[in-house]
Amino acid sequence: MVLNLDPVVSLLVSLVSLVVSHVRNRQILNRKFKQLESKGAPFTDYTVQYFL
Repeated sequence: MVLNLDPVVSLLVSLVSLVVSHVRNRQILNRKFKQLESKGAPFTDYTVQYFL
């Protein structure tokens, strides 16, 4: 019984790249958020919407 691993491997690769890009975006957002906080920007609905 031979399994065709190409679809599985491609799925795994796409999953990993998705997770990596998500984590990277989250880190960038956190950095922007800390910059805003250090500037003393008020925590308004606008900033919440911007980060969501």
